[in-house]
Amino acid sequence: MISRKTLISMRKSLSEKEYIERNELIYTNFLNAIDFSGKSVMSYCSFNNEVDTKKINQDIIKKNGNIILPKSNWDTLGLIPYKISCQKEVILSKYGIPEPLEKKENLISKEEIDIVIVPGVIFDKNLFRIGYGKGFYDRFLSGLRPDVLKVGLAYDFQIINDSHPKEHDIAMDVLICENGFVDL
Repeated sequence: MISRKTLISMRKSLSEKEYIERNELIYTNFLNAIDFSGKSVMSYCSFNNEVDTKKINQDIIKKNGNIILPKSNWDTLGLIPYKISCQKEVILSKYGIPEPLEKKENLISKEEIDIVIVPGVIFDKNLFRIGYGKGFYDRFLSGLRPDVLKVGLAYDFQIINDSHPKEHDIAMDVLICENGFVDL
């Protein structure tokens, strides 16, 4: 199996032109595959050459008035969902990860989430993902309602045949990449 380090390096080596072109295709495929109007959507703010979520997040805010973003809790290795209504409510964490401002009034319950957009380093053809290795998303996803739509975003080269998922790994319902989408 290809390593996390290799795939992160491959993401970082994308030229600016290739990065823009690949992300535009993924953005278009996302809009064609996912109906998020009127739904409570949790996304993420991309960094480290992850699939760019800026346009997706802006569209969700424009259509729904807000979006939910995760804040990392490094003590518990958990994610805390916060609702924001504009990108100005995002700051860089001490680890350089864009995260929502920590405002008590914007804290929401996992029960309110209808769709969650999930980053990953590696995805497989059975829609399982491998992240950076701390289990933040595995723990978070396991606590969601069973009907929550889990959407992975990936570049084609991040998709492998089998990631050898563990018992605690949670599969995505849909994986969107440049060449379209995969669902179960």
